[in-house]
Amino acid sequence: KERTSSRKFKPAPVYVDRRNAWQCGLSITMFLRKEVISEIGGFDESLGLGASTRWQSGEDTDYILRAIKADFNLYYLPTLVISHEDAVPNYTLEMDKGRSYGEGMGRVLQKHNYPIWEVFGHLLYPFGVIFKASLKNDHAKARYFWAVAVGRLGGLRAKKLN
Repeated sequence: KERTSSRKFKPAPVYVDRRNAWQCGLSITMFLRKEVISEIGGFDESLGLGASTRWQSGEDTDYILRAIKADFNLYYLPTLVISHEDAVPNYTLEMDKGRSYGEGMGRVLQKHNYPIWEVFGHLLYPFGVIFKASLKNDHAKARYFWAVAVGRLGGLRAKKLN
């Protein structure tokens, strides 16, 4: 079965805001006008795959949040489908990946000063997955999402860079 993304996206078109930015875009699915890119600049190179930091995700959401902060209107269209090979994670072998992806999200939550109640929701999710995986005796998945949760907390506690 072809997978079109690694996230659960919104099912209906919507204007993107700080609350739904996490379900409205990945860097491979973003199309922006030249004016947005000219004003916002490039991606934060301390975030995302290949960054020299431990924050190996979040560059796309950070970019969206920076555009929103600059008062650009962003619109999410679910009918525009981008296919991108996205392997199902091997939970046993990818613990470091889970943690570093979690750290990236935590860093973006911190960087954009999300209030504690929204941060809590993002921290609660991996614990829900851990609970469900444990009920199914999928211990590898539970351990992976424990690494994600620990990573999110670590990213939130990282020293502020800006």
